[in-house]
Amino acid sequence: MAAIYSGISLKLKSSKTAWEDKLKLAHFAWISHQCFLPNKEQVLLDWARHSLVTYYKKKLELKEDIVERLWIYLDNILHSRKLQNLIKNGKTVNLHFSLAKIINERIAEFSASDAQRNVCAVLSCCQGILSMPALAIIYTAKHELILELLNELCWLACRHPEGTFISHLFEVLHLAFSQYLLIQRQQVNPNRVFGEVIGHLFQPCLVLRHLLSVGTWTQCDQGRVRQYLSREVRNQIELVIQGGVFQPELLSSYKEELLLKEQSKDKKKEAIKNILTPTNTMINKLVDVGSCEPSLHVTVVASSVSLLYKLFLDSYSKEENQLVCFHLLPKLFDCLRISCLPDEQVEALSLSDWTNELLVVEQLLNLVANNNIYNVAADRIRHKEIQFQFYRQLAELLIKHSQASVPAWFRCLKNLISLNHLIVEPDLDDLVASAWIDAEVTEPRTKKSQEALINALFQTYAKLRQVPRLFEEVLGVICRPAAEHLRQPVLTLNLTVVLRDCLMELPPNQILDTWSLLLEKCQTFVLPYVKGDSDMALKLRSLSLLLHGILFSMRCLDSGTPLPVVKRTQQVMEKMLQEVIQPMLDLLSNYQSRTSKLDLWLEKVRDSALLLSYTWAEIDTMLNLNCRQYVPVVGAVTDISSESLSLSSFLADPGIHISEDVEPLMVVLFNQLLVESTTEEFQMIMQHILQGLEISNIWRPDRNDILSAIKLIKLLLKCRSDGEKIRSFWVVCPQIISALTFLNKEACQDQSLLLTVVVPILDTVASLLRQGESIIKNPHHVSLAFGILLAVPLDHLKPQEYSSIFLGIHEALFSILQCHSKVMLKALPSFLNSFYRLVFSVMHEGRQKDKGNTEDLTIVLECARLVERMYSHIAAKSEDFTMFSSFMVAQYVNELQKVTLYPAVKNLLKEGIYLILDLCIERDIHFLRTSLQPGVREVFKELYNDYIKYHKNKNRGEGKYTA
Repeated sequence: MAAIYSGISLKLKSSKTAWEDKLKLAHFAWISHQCFLPNKEQVLLDWARHSLVTYYKKKLELKEDIVERLWIYLDNILHSRKLQNLIKNGKTVNLHFSLAKIINERIAEFSASDAQRNVCAVLSCCQGILSMPALAIIYTAKHELILELLNELCWLACRHPEGTFISHLFEVLHLAFSQYLLIQRQQVNPNRVFGEVIGHLFQPCLVLRHLLSVGTWTQCDQGRVRQYLSREVRNQIELVIQGGVFQPELLSSYKEELLLKEQSKDKKKEAIKNILTPTNTMINKLVDVGSCEPSLHVTVVASSVSLLYKLFLDSYSKEENQLVCFHLLPKLFDCLRISCLPDEQVEALSLSDWTNELLVVEQLLNLVANNNIYNVAADRIRHKEIQFQFYRQLAELLIKHSQASVPAWFRCLKNLISLNHLIVEPDLDDLVASAWIDAEVTEPRTKKSQEALINALFQTYAKLRQVPRLFEEVLGVICRPAAEHLRQPVLTLNLTVVLRDCLMELPPNQILDTWSLLLEKCQTFVLPYVKGDSDMALKLRSLSLLLHGILFSMRCLDSGTPLPVVKRTQQVMEKMLQEVIQPMLDLLSNYQSRTSKLDLWLEKVRDSALLLSYTWAEIDTMLNLNCRQYVPVVGAVTDISSESLSLSSFLADPGIHISEDVEPLMVVLFNQLLVESTTEEFQMIMQHILQGLEISNIWRPDRNDILSAIKLIKLLLKCRSDGEKIRSFWVVCPQIISALTFLNKEACQDQSLLLTVVVPILDTVASLLRQGESIIKNPHHVSLAFGILLAVPLDHLKPQEYSSIFLGIHEALFSILQCHSKVMLKALPSFLNSFYRLVFSVMHEGRQKDKGNTEDLTIVLECARLVERMYSHIAAKSEDFTMFSSFMVAQYVNELQKVTLYPAVKNLLKEGIYLILDLCIERDIHFLRTSLQPGVREVFKELYNDYIKYHKNKNRGEGKYTA
């Protein structure tokens, strides 16, 4: 038998044998045990390799499909168990370097063009070679071949990210990097390794790492494998760069190059002759577009800058190397466009460009801080403030080109302040303006970063005991000419908390200096010009809110306070009353009789006067209670009260808009009003409320009359509930509910009024109903509330409208459930109808859609939580709802059958309906099983099984559910 096949070798080499036959013979020879050739495996491998090499050298003409089958044949051999066993058993199998060369050339071809025939077979051959050390020697013995391979593999991935072969490619990359890293660690010549990495791998590796970092391949098939390989390859890239560009042996070269300026002239000349310049070589390679797409190149440079600095610090950061570690920073920073472009081009950069580059600057500054690169004293004493000057220039650039919509911009400035507050102090006024007072920040993440920066300012200047210095700049910015109505409130809730924490620790004189400064600015720059000027009036309001925040944040004086501090406090209190509050009250008194409706400037002056009067009176009371040396200003509190009362006809005017930030003060004043005003004055307020709720007001272009009436009702509901005058308000409450019913019906016809009128009506109805059966005695008026709730639309709403309206209806229903149980028992169908509108609405909005965003789903989840909560409250009143429990379950499953809900929404609703199933007795369950339609019955069956499995069994033994 052996003789029959002995001519195979000659036939494979013969030009007379057809290639189809050669391939069949070669395949047969490899798999057959009956074919005996001396050194058969080596002969067949050499034949396949030689055929391909000869073809690609253009010395042999072959059809494309023959070439393809040759690659597949070679691949099958390389991956065969037979070859692996031979090698494992010690047989020597050699591959020629020419095979590595043609593999590299093919990968380069695939990378450079869209023609990718045989790509999978070539990559598979490469993988087979690299995964066996005995074969991988054709790459590892010649550095240039493995370097060339890695270079081409990286570019192939970068240029064809959508390729079907990408999974295979990453496996080959992983193997190739592993082999190269072994070689790199064994090299003894650091300069040669540096040259290899910079020359062959630096740019393609950085491009590939960038694409991996931005998640280019995370959405592909086999996501888990890809994520693991992506992470591994990314780590390997960093190891290759660190092991090549930042070797320990190169530190002396970096020092000589980067610290040249520090050396004497003679040493400098000598150094330049001998020096290897790794920094310049690396940076020139980084900024060179090379083979990279120009638009991609700029983002690759940006994302590489912080990586290179991190790797440099990982290699060389020790205390004695602080200076050389710093000197690389400006050179890398200059690679960013915000540093190297002219001003007008920097201005023209897009928001995404700024975002990318500022994230890099933030990372650089974090690295400086975490590695203790900047020592303020050492920099000033030993190094002529070279670091300080760089950070100053960076701060100037950031403040000059304000980017208040980018969270990283705020974080960069915060990091600079953390390094040394003097870095930003020369530009403190512009920083305060662009990052705080004039910044238009609404997006929550950006707001958080902004508040962290302002917090850092507060903390820093509090520690330095220079709070007046900070507020001098803040007040200067507030007093600058500006479109005041566009400015956001000076102090958010979070900033008020931060301010309080800082000011509580300050010595009294720091507070008194800041307080005096604020009064002086009000007195000098604002009050003289406020008349008729709404911008000035808004400035006055900002200053008043700031002063209120500061005074309510300071630690109160006590009997142990030194007398000079007490006396100074007394003087500042008198100044505030006489020179700031009194002029405002006088201004308001002068206009009291002249106008029935306040202009904007007068409204804001009134807000400021109320706020500061209230603040002054509170502080005066606190000082009087806690500090026996303090002497209250005689008669001042009655004066302020009397002045506040003289504003009552303004407050009662339906045309006046009451700002939310003065609402707590209004409650205080209204309580005072109930005590000190006459019955006639209070009746006038009641009359204005009822006039404001007249139906004709809804058809006017300006609905302020309605809104003011609603706000006055809310204020009165927050006042003390006893006394003759407030009783006259309780008497008209049913009348108010009736008026609100008609207004609501009309307002619901116009979608533009949903947020401005309908939601406040719902809030007011809920507040009125919460007063209980002792105030709303007539069941008819409670029943009217159901009419209001059923009239409000729940479909075709914007997310914010939906959220607010849903909450409004829920709160009103909850008020009825908790505070009007007698009425609810008589009107259970109306209650359940109103509630089931909410349930069906959540099911409709919570169904799985083709499109939708997470914000919408977040709102729906909040509403689903409210539904779950209402189910729990209904279950807690089990005796009232037992007879309706089966109908409630039936309504739920009927609706559930029509939609596919998001799992998170479904889970919340299920938790609620389980509590209603708790109320069902066996008869109810039997009724549901028999009476429901077939499709709905299946939905109920699944629900009931889940209920038994996950809820009933789990809760058994816990007793009856209580909310």
